Amino acid sequence: MRLFTNINFKRPQPATLIALLALFVAIGGTASAATGLLNGKNIKNRSIAGKKLKNRTVAKKKLSKPVQKALKRRGGPAGPQGPKGEQGPQGPKGETGAKGETGAKGATGAKGATGAKGAAGPAGIVAAQSVVNNGNSNIAGGNATVPVITDTVPAHKYAVTAKIDATATTNSTLVCDLLANNVTVDSTGTEFGALFDKSFVQLQAVVPSTTSTVRVSCRASSETQINTRSIISLPVS
Repeated sequence: MRLFTNINFKRPQPATLIALLALFVAIGGTASAATGLLNGKNIKNRSIAGKKLKNRTVAKKKLSKPVQKALKRRGGPAGPQGPKGEQGPQGPKGETGAKGETGAKGATGAKGATGAKGAAGPAGIVAAQSVVNNGNSNIAGGNATVPVITDTVPAHKYAVTAKIDATATTNSTLVCDLLANNVTVDSTGTEFGALFDKSFVQLQAVVPSTTSTVRVSCRASSETQINTRSIISLPVS
């Protein structure tokens, strides 16, 4: 059996050889580039300028520590103040703090002005008033009025009782008046039938609240001896 007996091998043309040679060179160059990629060992320090690097392609952690510190110290100018934020919710009430120490006593302040005089209060309780005279004295006859006993009392309203004891020197009459502030408020009398007859005159009245003097005055038709005489004034409302 014969093989390839009818195949004719032609000599390649020069252009074909040149094309094949270029193809082989290209393939070999690409393989060499692929196996020879650049890395840090192939780059000389300070051989690549910063403007050749794309923005945001170098992470901060890849920078040296002095550069990182320098970046921290640098700061741009302060921006404009932002708008006021809304008020936050009220926080919980804090615990009561411990009681502080008592402070030093302050200086005494200046004396204040005297206040206005207050209104007069109600009148106080007035005690009972009384006066007694046990001495004997004679009053002449002829019905001349003679004061026989007087009492000065605090101005008030009183229930007044007066008593006059007397002894006759002859048959005669004796009349006595009770006066409050020199105004007669009661009047009465008694009669004697003979020498040494004894009798008395008793007077009573409620006198006005302005009363300050109580007096008994008497007059007799004949000379009469006045014995014990008294006035008792009881305050009333």
